[in-house]
Amino acid sequence: MARRRFGIVLSPPPELSVAIDGVRRAIGSPQLDKIEPHITISPPQNVSEIEFWDIVMRLRYACAEVSPFDVTIGGASTFDNNRNVLYFSVDQTASISSLETLARSIVSDRPRLREFVPHVTLYEGISTDMVDYALEVLDCFNGQFVAWEVSILLQDTKGYWTRYLTTPFEDKRSTYRGGSKIDYVAAGIAGPWLQDSINEISIEHRYSLRPSSSAILGLDLNLTRTYLGIADGSYMSACVVFVVGPQAWLDYLWVRSSERNYGKASAILDEVIYRLRTSGIRTLKLRVLDEVRNPHEMRISNWFEVRGASLQGDDLALNIV
Repeated sequence: MARRRFGIVLSPPPELSVAIDGVRRAIGSPQLDKIEPHITISPPQNVSEIEFWDIVMRLRYACAEVSPFDVTIGGASTFDNNRNVLYFSVDQTASISSLETLARSIVSDRPRLREFVPHVTLYEGISTDMVDYALEVLDCFNGQFVAWEVSILLQDTKGYWTRYLTTPFEDKRSTYRGGSKIDYVAAGIAGPWLQDSINEISIEHRYSLRPSSSAILGLDLNLTRTYLGIADGSYMSACVVFVVGPQAWLDYLWVRSSERNYGKASAILDEVIYRLRTSGIRTLKLRVLDEVRNPHEMRISNWFEVRGASLQGDDLALNIV
C-alpha cells in the first residue's frame, strides 16, 4: 500500500524566506535545496494513503477555526542536547503552542517525544567549531510575519521536500439548502493535491478555461484560489478560480457524481462569488471560446447569464460588486 511521508509547517512569506535562504547559502547549509525555510508544527511521519487523506480532512476542519496570529523570528541558537543543529529562534506564543497541540491531536494520539521548541533550522550537522561564530554573527537577525495558513510538505524518495498543499486559518462557512449541511472551506492554491483528493476527475465533470484545466496542470498556480464543499466528512464539490488583480476567471468546477443535479454546483458557485466579493474582487469571468464549449460548459454559461453576466470578447463577465 502506498505511503506518504509528510510534515505540517508554517512557511514564512516569500521575502522573509529569501532572507533566510540567503543566510543558509552563506553558511553552506546542505539542506538549502532539499527543503524550504519553515517552522515545524508536526514532525515528519509516515502514514498510509488513507490515513493521510483523513489527516488532511481533519486538518482543514480544525484550521478553519484557528485565528491568524503573529510570528516573530530572531536570534540564532542551538539545542541544549545537540549543538550541531543551528537555527533561528521563534517566539513560543500561546497561539503557536496551541496550533502544535491541535496538529498533534490530529496526526497522532501518541504523546510528544520531546519538548516543542518552534524554530527555523539553518544548518543540521554544522561543525562545533563554526557554532559559536555563527551564533554571534546571526544574533541580530529578526523577522516578523502573520501566519494565515499551515502547509503540508511531502518528502520524495530522494529526500527532497516540497509544499503539497496549504490550509488557511479561519475560513469556513456552513450553508444549508436542503439535504446535507455543507461546510465551504478555503483550501489554498490548486495543484496535484486536488486531483489526488478527487479521483473521479474527467473532462465531462469540469468547466475550465481550456480543455485541460490550467490549474490542475500547474499554470500560474500561485494565482489560483480553491474552495471545497465538505459534508459528512467527504468532499462534495470543488471550485478553482484564477485571480489577477480585481478580476477572477472560473477555471474548474466539480461536483461528486452522486450529488449532481441537486443544485450543488450552483451552490458552490454562489459561495465563491460571495467570497470573491468580500475579498475585493469585482468581476468573475467565464471563458466561452466556441472550440472549448460542451454541454456542461453551456450549462454553466447559463448560470452566469441568469446572474446577470454579459459577453465581453471571449468571456462572460459577471459584475460581483
